[in-house]
Amino acid sequence: MNEFPFDPRVFIRPPHITCPNCHAEEQFGVLMIGWGYTRRCRECWFTERYDLPEIRKAVIYLDQMAISEMMKALNPASPAYERVDPFWREAFEKLDVLKRLQVIVCPDSDTHRAESAVAPDPGALRRMYELLAFGVTFRDGPSIRNSQVAEYLPHWLRGEADHEVELDVEDVTHGDVHKWEEHFFISVGGLDPEGWVDSLREQRERTAEGIAAVHERWRETELTFDELYRSELEAFGRTVLQVYVDEARRREEALEEGQLDPEVLVP
Repeated sequence: MNEFPFDPRVFIRPPHITCPNCHAEEQFGVLMIGWGYTRRCRECWFTERYDLPEIRKAVIYLDQMAISEMMKALNPASPAYERVDPFWREAFEKLDVLKRLQVIVCPDSDTHRAESAVAPDPGALRRMYELLAFGVTFRDGPSIRNSQVAEYLPHWLRGEADHEVELDVEDVTHGDVHKWEEHFFISVGGLDPEGWVDSLREQRERTAEGIAAVHERWRETELTFDELYRSELEAFGRTVLQVYVDEARRREEALEEGQLDPEVLVP
């Protein structure tokens, strides 16, 4: 078994000052940063915590195209490196500076992970969106939608149809949005289910085929746009309700029969 020598002092980062405990010069460095920061001596291990002022960061959501183009602009191994618009390198440099100044955060999302997973260079794309997100992630779309519906529904029932949803960004993200950034960011991969990427590709192909079929059906109809829109909207509503009823019935039957299979009980 190979041995890996590890010195925990590598986590004690500059700037180093004189230790107030053992008075060793240039040894009292920064160990951790968060809502405050902690210093530790590299000689005597004396540790002390200090407060930091509260900050409020602007939240910027970058769509997958922006992530992809910035990655290409910074990655000489990308086939598109030579022809990508210089705008994207400049955009990344500005975002990176603002992030380091603790002014902004660009949360990643399930969309970033899924779109990147089926791309030619998923690792490079992942490094890009994780760098700018720094551990802050939007909750999955259905959870955000459900929170919005739950917040809006009581107002709608009272006849307040013009009520604006008042969800805060911290209600729809994981991670500390307004926290000072650490020196280190650790990313762990390889946790996705086996066959996840292949399943995504198959799903995208089925969706593309379905959209193509709908497009052809719309081209051949004599209905107006507004009539088509209303028809599709009503069909979507009926489908959602029917799926809910079917799942509720299936769970009820499973419980009556004593089945505790998560594939049946979980929506």
